[in-house]
Amino acid sequence: MRLIRQRNEVDCGLAVAAMVAGRSYRAATFADPQPYIWRGLSLRDMQTTLSALETPSTISRPRRPPELRDWPIATCARALLIRPGGRRFGHWIATIADYVFDPELGAKVRLSGYDRADWLVIAVLSPTSPTSARTFHRRFTFAN
Repeated sequence: MRLIRQRNEVDCGLAVAAMVAGRSYRAATFADPQPYIWRGLSLRDMQTTLSALETPSTISRPRRPPELRDWPIATCARALLIRPGGRRFGHWIATIADYVFDPELGAKVRLSGYDRADWLVIAVLSPTSPTSARTFHRRFTFAN
């Protein structure tokens, strides 16, 4: 997966959608369901954007959000919505294997060295294609 940087303080979701779909940032901006509103992508907007980029996905939400460092590693690219405890708004990142692709950073980082590894995983969007979808670790339960 190639790291794509966000262009402003609210478009981390667009950059992550482009990364997970393997498309350009420009393509993701055209796929944004509400392109003229200055806001970040909601869960549904992220799912709609990924579908428009030909990467259908499913949303999973843990009942008790774990810290990112405790989240199971997957071999497919996924979009994760994370946030520090007590905050209302989150931040989109992409993960694959034990790497984090944070659109605010200039390079991918290993999860063990990521400074937001203590943030909570609020939701995950996983591609549903047969070649990239993987099952989740059994110790986490989800509410859809």
